[in-house]
Amino acid sequence: MNPEERLLAVFSGKQPDVMPWFADLTYWYRAQVYRDELPEKYLGERGQIRLYRNLGCGSHEELYNLPGEITYHDVKCTNSVEKHRDGTVLYEEGYKTPVGEIVAIRKFVPTWRKPA
Repeated sequence: MNPEERLLAVFSGKQPDVMPWFADLTYWYRAQVYRDELPEKYLGERGQIRLYRNLGCGSHEELYNLPGEITYHDVKCTNSVEKHRDGTVLYEEGYKTPVGEIVAIRKFVPTWRKPA
């Protein structure tokens, strides 16, 4: 089975030959771009798709443009981005609904030091 057949088997309630593999390379990818260490063939949206295909894995939906528009009813959405001089970026996404609130905070840290 190829990756698409495996995924379709799972959605159809059938058992694939092996478990479909989905990788989240977003943090690794952004760090490689930031450090200018990503091969040119993997730059941009088409390059990202090529990377996942070369690895033989599925990707998360943020890699593809959604074919429709997402609308919210009775939901207040907030977004903020805080950039620091060292390259660190904090992303905050909030959703407030009649039944509660949730906030997601992501932190991009461009440098990594190997432990001594």
